Amino acid sequence: ARLARTLRGDLDTIVLQALQKDPSRRYASAEAFADDIARYLDGLPVRARPDSWTYRTGKFVRRNRGMVLSGLSLLLTIAFFTVGSVVQAIQLQRERDVARRERDRAQAVADFLSEVFGASAPENALGTEPTARELLDRGAERIRADERMDPELKASLSAVIGNVYQGMGLEQQALPLFEEALATQRATRPDPDVEQVETAVNLGYSLMQLGDFDRAIPTFEQAVAWAEALPEATPRLRINAERALGIAFTRNGRYAEARVRLEEALARARAEGDTVLELSAANDVGQLEMDSGNWAEAAEIHQRVLNRREATLDPLHPNVLTSLNNLAIALEQTTRFAEAAVAYDTLLARSGRLYGPESGTHATYLNNAASFFKRAGQPERALPLQEQALDIYTVSHGDSSAYVAMAYNNLANILHDLGQTRDAAALHRRALALNLALYGEVHFRTAGSYNNLAAALRDLGDLDGAIENYRRTLDIDRRASGEDHPFTATDRVNLASALSAHGVWSEAEAQFDSAAALQDRVLEPMNTDRALRLVEEGIHAMRRGDPEVAVPLLREALRIDEAGLPPTSTQVAYARTALGAALVRTGQREEGVELLRSGYARLREAAGPQSRGALQAAAWLREAGADPR
Repeated sequence: ARLARTLRGDLDTIVLQALQKDPSRRYASAEAFADDIARYLDGLPVRARPDSWTYRTGKFVRRNRGMVLSGLSLLLTIAFFTVGSVVQAIQLQRERDVARRERDRAQAVADFLSEVFGASAPENALGTEPTARELLDRGAERIRADERMDPELKASLSAVIGNVYQGMGLEQQALPLFEEALATQRATRPDPDVEQVETAVNLGYSLMQLGDFDRAIPTFEQAVAWAEALPEATPRLRINAERALGIAFTRNGRYAEARVRLEEALARARAEGDTVLELSAANDVGQLEMDSGNWAEAAEIHQRVLNRREATLDPLHPNVLTSLNNLAIALEQTTRFAEAAVAYDTLLARSGRLYGPESGTHATYLNNAASFFKRAGQPERALPLQEQALDIYTVSHGDSSAYVAMAYNNLANILHDLGQTRDAAALHRRALALNLALYGEVHFRTAGSYNNLAAALRDLGDLDGAIENYRRTLDIDRRASGEDHPFTATDRVNLASALSAHGVWSEAEAQFDSAAALQDRVLEPMNTDRALRLVEEGIHAMRRGDPEVAVPLLREALRIDEAGLPPTSTQVAYARTALGAALVRTGQREEGVELLRSGYARLREAAGPQSRGALQAAAWLREAGADPR
């Protein structure tokens, strides 16, 4: 078990550095790679891992265990005389036996990794340097194919390779390795131990990322039960297992159960006096508040965590950047857009310095910033950030990873906002193909791809294709996320809007009614998703010749949007144009034309004159007898 914990620290770090695409960030030679493995075997701090006092101290204690234990033995001898000496001698002999066995395993693991991953050293490339994915695949295949390998060694190696796959976002590849590792550990050591807890947590994480909550949650629950029952489990291990279960409940929309677990983990971390763990647990609670729509509470929590981290850590510490990212997202959702923009600018500047401009972590922050600027109605500013993120993900994670699928989707949405709808549809098809390969049909990411493709098809005039894909989206979200999830309400609104445009009015109204009932149950009154529904219901009423019904719906939608979104938002602009059209049709031409002009100007500027919103606004202006130009 101690070996596994070390492997998931130093050896993971060594392997990840050996796989760096940028030669300046990789080991300079095979000798440098071998030297770091030798340092690991000797219990010395490895050069691939960031230095810290606690890291070096831990290494010293493990490296000089005999000396440290001898010192303890002397004190115990003074206190307990001969009996204590005998007990200590027996304990020391057991420690030496365990250490010898673990060192043999560690040497075997290190030899294997050196042989497999040393191929990425520059002098071994010869113009055909293997990619990180190829090296990992090669290592995984070697582990599976070697039937003579010691089962415990095979389990340890599977866990190491699984962790590296996981770090690259390749959960489909990580999953079977964790499954095999845990099965072997259970077969060779039927009584649960610390290593099994750690493997179960990693297995649960892969299952969770793949959307298999039916297996992920029981796996985490088992890890928690094992950790609580093991006398040798550290408080940190027990707390982290409980955090993992709470996070899974959060992701699955089981917020009440998540709150119990995460608040318990936070209380235990505080009681232990472990500040680092306490702030990580507080961050989890902040994420729960974000996922459950309590954005103001989330912003307060993330601000407190950031303040405490900045007070004790370097501004470029990864945990500080994590808090800055989470705070930026929460500020965005609480409509504090100016503060969010400053937070994102600070985050990108620091991330580029800490991780380098081509790292996967920096790409994630670029991706988040791009999403913010898109939502803030600045797609032209979002575009270069998202393009940069996609380029980095393609190099750092491979062109078939979950990160690339996400970047394709986000880039397509930005292009859609800019009026480049055909290009957007093509990218959405690529994202959909990747998500189907990565997650299968019944997964919220696959549903998102179908939804976004449907929106592009609708704007291209293919209403039949749009309706088909909206139906598929709704079916998947009902199965993957549940009938009462906010996703399901949004899906019903989108389907209803397309049905209304196609003249299928009775079904459209049934979908609108179902969406309204669900949103009333699960969303706050001022949630901007409610405004989207009200706009589409208002437009539907106008199609049916009832502008008087439309006006109050659209006034309420605009009130919500203006309170929750920046003035530059295209969602605000579209609500303005729809209300303007309804007012014109009810004889309130002056106010209506003013709203139409202001909304059209923004839609034309942000999304282009050929975007669906701009074209519709232009048509409404002409209907009002006003020149769109």
